[in-house]
Amino acid sequence: MHARQRKIYELIKDSRYFKTLSNENWKKFLSLTVLKRFKAGDIVLQQGLKNQEVFCIINGSVSVEVDDQFIYTLGRKGDIFGEMSFISGEKSSATIRVVENLETLVLSPDSIKDIQDNSSHELHHIFYKWFAQILANKLFLTSQKAKKYEKMNQELAQVNNELASTNQILEDDLKVAAETQQTILSAGAVTVPFLASAKCYIPWGKVSGDMYYHALDKEGVFTFFLGDATGHGISAAFITMMCTMGLIAIDSETPTDEVMKKLNGLLASCSPPDKFMTGIFLRITESGSMTLTSAGHPPVIVIPEDGREAIVIEEAGIPLGMFAEVPAPYDKRSCTLKAGDKIFAYTDGVTEFISRSGELFGEKRLARFLEQNKESELETILADLLSELRKFSEGKEPDDDVTIFAFQMLS
Repeated sequence: MHARQRKIYELIKDSRYFKTLSNENWKKFLSLTVLKRFKAGDIVLQQGLKNQEVFCIINGSVSVEVDDQFIYTLGRKGDIFGEMSFISGEKSSATIRVVENLETLVLSPDSIKDIQDNSSHELHHIFYKWFAQILANKLFLTSQKAKKYEKMNQELAQVNNELASTNQILEDDLKVAAETQQTILSAGAVTVPFLASAKCYIPWGKVSGDMYYHALDKEGVFTFFLGDATGHGISAAFITMMCTMGLIAIDSETPTDEVMKKLNGLLASCSPPDKFMTGIFLRITESGSMTLTSAGHPPVIVIPEDGREAIVIEEAGIPLGMFAEVPAPYDKRSCTLKAGDKIFAYTDGVTEFISRSGELFGEKRLARFLEQNKESELETILADLLSELRKFSEGKEPDDDVTIFAFQMLS
């Protein structure tokens, strides 16, 4: 062998396709090949085009692509490609694209035909037999992979069936949770002689992290709670239902700040550390006296009937369930309502409608809208507000529950 041939021989003699080749056939093979180099990105073989050459990788790597889809990579020394179309005489069934700069030996039928002695036919026989063995080996490996993938597909189908079954169970659980939640919320509906009311309640999913509770105590005092649990789904719905049960159990004459303290203790004892709830609790008497306590909840907005500016009762206090012992006591706010005054309580899903430019609707824009529409009926205000929110976000809904309640003192 020449020095170049000896170097190539040393590089690929132990590769999987060359181990069975005799020294004599090695010499013949190397004498019939030419060395070619390709750059990364070059197309060596094009799918659908004629090919009569066999390529043996010395250095570099190529990708095998069918219908512009990546199939696998060849990059080991001695890897062969092009043998299928070499044997069949058919067009190339795949595209071979250079990934890393490629150095390859190339064998063509013409190089064998150029031999004028009696060894030409023998060489054809030897190389066709050899390439057929390579092809048979590839087909065997492909069949083994096919069996493996078939088994994986069967296992995947089983997993998918199990997932479908689990999803159905979850869907059933969500349906039950949603029905239970709606039953609890509906059970608190009351008629208040001195208040008109309206609400907009749009759960983000089947169950909601927003909840509300209202009641009329034996003294004729209206009590109202609006809460917003963190997260979505069953975990958030669980917190809302625990809160509702707590509200039902608390004595109706308990001051609003004490109510929040009790609810905080209840939720802190039964909720995961990262789950909590913001909320507001208020009481309104027939004479118009309103007391209110907030637990990290968005402001309550009062729109006076007499033309005065909107009264914004800012959020205060720690969300419920965040700490077993709150760092500071909940405080109690007071406000005197007159006939015609409107009160709006909402969750942050209302103010978190977002425009295409990334701007939040926000509390100031909400207060301004309510002031500008204060002459309308409560139901109309809420319907127009929802339209305004969707117009602001160009139809994009927020990733949160949307709840807003409106009350008006009657004469």
